[in-house]
Amino acid sequence: MTTIETGSRLGEFAVLDKLGKGGMGEVYLAEDLQLGRKVAIKVVADRLRTDDEARERLLEEARLASALNHPNICTIYQVVSTDDELYLVMELVEGTVLRNSIYGNPLPVETVLAYGIEIASGLGHAHQNGILHRDLKPGNVMIGIDGRVKILDFGLAQRQGTEVTEATTIHHASSNDLAGTPLYMAPEQMRAGRADTRTDIWSLGVVLYQCASGGHPFKGRTFMELAAEVLKETPAPLPPHVPKELSRVIMRCLSKEPSGRYQQAGEVRAALEVVQLLLEGADATDPHLSIPEPETRLSDSVTLHGIRSLAVLPLTNLSQDPQQEYFSDGMTEALINILARIAALRVISRTTAMRYRGSVQPLPEIADELRVDAVVEGSVAKAGNQVRITVQLVHAPTDTPLWAESYTRELKDIFSLQTEVAKAIAQGVRVKLTPKEQKDFERRETSVNPQAHKAYLKGRHCRNLITGEGFTKAIEYAQQAIDIDPENARAHSLMAETFLLQGMYGFERPREVFPRAKRHATTALTISDALAEAHSTWAWAIQLMDLDRRGCEQEYEKALELNPGHEATLMRYGSYLTGIGRQGEGIALLKKSIELDPLSRIMNAIYAYGLYLMRDFEGCIAHCDTVLEWESEYWWFHWDLGEAFLATNRGTDAVKAHERAYGLSRNAFTAGALGRAYALAGERGKAEAILTKMIEQSETRYVSPYFIATIYVGLGHGDKAVKWLARAWNERDSWVSFINVNPALDPVRDHPGFDDVLREMDFI
Repeated sequence: MTTIETGSRLGEFAVLDKLGKGGMGEVYLAEDLQLGRKVAIKVVADRLRTDDEARERLLEEARLASALNHPNICTIYQVVSTDDELYLVMELVEGTVLRNSIYGNPLPVETVLAYGIEIASGLGHAHQNGILHRDLKPGNVMIGIDGRVKILDFGLAQRQGTEVTEATTIHHASSNDLAGTPLYMAPEQMRAGRADTRTDIWSLGVVLYQCASGGHPFKGRTFMELAAEVLKETPAPLPPHVPKELSRVIMRCLSKEPSGRYQQAGEVRAALEVVQLLLEGADATDPHLSIPEPETRLSDSVTLHGIRSLAVLPLTNLSQDPQQEYFSDGMTEALINILARIAALRVISRTTAMRYRGSVQPLPEIADELRVDAVVEGSVAKAGNQVRITVQLVHAPTDTPLWAESYTRELKDIFSLQTEVAKAIAQGVRVKLTPKEQKDFERRETSVNPQAHKAYLKGRHCRNLITGEGFTKAIEYAQQAIDIDPENARAHSLMAETFLLQGMYGFERPREVFPRAKRHATTALTISDALAEAHSTWAWAIQLMDLDRRGCEQEYEKALELNPGHEATLMRYGSYLTGIGRQGEGIALLKKSIELDPLSRIMNAIYAYGLYLMRDFEGCIAHCDTVLEWESEYWWFHWDLGEAFLATNRGTDAVKAHERAYGLSRNAFTAGALGRAYALAGERGKAEAILTKMIEQSETRYVSPYFIATIYVGLGHGDKAVKWLARAWNERDSWVSFINVNPALDPVRDHPGFDDVLREMDFI
C-alpha cells in the first residue's frame, strides 16, 4: 500500500507521524481537526481493502469492537470506509508495547500479576458483550505512561459462536491471512475448530508465561513444528522465582482441552488477585488462599448434575487485624444462610464450617468428611468503608476450581454484595432455582448503616460463644446497632434470640428475659416479614413463653419456607415436635439439622436427646459413642449418655457419665442430673448434698427448678418433685416443655399433682 505522507489529510484528520506497521496495515499519529484531540489511525492494507469479502468482514468486526467501552481496552472512535480508503480511528495510547519489554526479559512477578489482572479484566468485558479477540499477544497490549494496560486491535474480533472456517484460519506456514498469530493460537484454532472465550484464555496464558519467563511456552522453526508442540507437548516449567500459585494459574490457562481451562476471563482475574493477595502479605500457608492445580476438568454431566451439596469454608480475614475476625465470620455465615434458602442444595451450616478455620487438610478430605460435592473458599479484606471479597468454587473431590470471582463494594452495600456472591455461586453449581428462589435472589435489600452492621456482626460473634459473658456482650452490641439504626431487623432478631438463650441456659430468669425476646422478635417481623431468623425466633419465643402451639408451628413453617436450610429452625422445630409427642416428625427434622451441621456439638447433642425422648435409648447411646470419638470434652454428650444409661438401669455407667459431664461444666443441668443419678444408684447422701446446694443457690440467683425436681424424683419424693415442676412451668423453664414425654419423670406420672401441671400446660 502507499505510505501516507506526514502533513497530509485523511478526511478530517491531519496526519502527524507514522507510528508503526502491522499485518493489517500501517498506524499513524493524527489530529482530529474538529475535536482538537490526538488519535491513532490504522489504515488497512490494500490486500484487505480491495478484497470485498475480507473488507466486509473487517468492517463488521470493527463495528463490534467499537461497542466496547472499558479502561483496559483501546477505544475505536470511528470506522471510515470509502471506495478508496478504509481506516479505523482509535484512542491514542501513549506508552510502550508489551512485546518490547519481555523478549528474553522476565518481568517482576508483581508486574506480571498487575498486567494479567488488567488484561483479564478487559477480556472479560469483551466476552460479556459477546466479542472475542482471537489475536491476543504482547504486540496487541500497550502499557500506557500511567502504567495502565490497554488491549489493542480487536480487528480480528468475532461474535461468540461464529464458526471459524478454514478460509479464516490457516492456509500455510507463511500465510499473512492467519486468524491469529501462530505463537499465541490455541490448539482448537490450529485444528480449525470453534473459537470461544477459552480460546482467548489460552492466548492470555501464553502472554502470562512469556511475561513470567521471558520466553515462549512453545517453539518451532516452522508452523508445522510449532503446531506439533502446541497440540502435543507440555510447556517447560516456569523459572523457580515464579510462585507455584502463579504457575498453576498460567498452566491451567494452557490446558490442551478447552474444558480444562478457566471458562471465563473473570475467573482468571480472580485467581490472579488471590495470588496478588498472598504476595501482599496474606498467610501463604493458608490452604484456602492457594490456587489448586486441577487434576482433571469435570465432565459436563458432573458440572451440570453432580453438585447437590456444598460447604462454605471460613473466609480468611486479610485485614491484618485479628479484631476484624468477626467481619469475615459474618460474611461466611451470610453466604451460608443465603445459599441455604435453595431447597435443591444441601449447604453445610455455620458451626460445622467454622471448625475448618485454618485447617491444612486437603479439600478432598474435607469434602469426604462433610459428604459434599463442592467447597467455597476465599478471603475478605475490609478497609474503612470498603470491603473486598474473593471467592472460588471448587469441585472438592477432585480439587478442581470451577469458578472464581472478586468483588469490591462499599460497606453500605454489604447485603447486596452477599446476595450477588451467593447468586454467582448458585449459578456456578448450576442448581435449578424455583421461581420463588429466583425472585429472592433478584430482590435488592436496602443499604445498611456501616456502623450498625459492624455492631450487629460483633454481637453475632459474641452470641456464638455460648457463654454467659458472650450473651451479655451480644446484647450490648445488638443494642448499639439498634441505637444507630432502629429499623435494623437483624439486630432486633439477634437481641430476641440472645434473650431466649440466656433463659434457656439459665444465665437469667426466663420469666424476665423471655418477654423481652418477644418484644424484639415482634419488632423484627414488623420491620421485615421476609427474614427467616425473625420468624424462627418469634416461634421459639411463643413456644417457650406461651405454649402457643398452633402459632409457633405456623411460624416455624414460615421460617423454613423462607430458608429450608436454616439449621437452627430445624433444631428448634424438631425439638418442639418431639416434646409434644410427634416424635417421628421431630426426629426427622433433628436428623436433617445434623446432616446440614454434622460437626455441631449442640445439634448432635439435641439429636441424641431427641432419641432419648422417643425412648430409643440404644440409639441415643450409639450416637453419643460416635460423636464422643471426635468431641470427647463436650459435657452435653456425656449428659445424654448418662440419661440413657439411667433409663436402661445401668446405674454405675450413668453415675460415671454424669460425673464426667459435671466435671466438664458445673451448671444446673449437670448438677441436677448427677444428683438424680446418685439417688437412683443408692448414694442418697451425695444426692441430698447436691440438692441442698442447688436450693440454697436458687435463693440468690436463678437455678433451674426443673433439675431440682428431677433430684426429688430420684429420691422418691413425689410431692416435692411435682411442686418444683409446677414452679418450673411458672418460671417458664425451657426444660419443662418436655414434661409430657421425658422418661426421667415416669416415676411421678401417677401422682395427682402431675396431671395438674400437665393441665396448666395444656397437655391434657
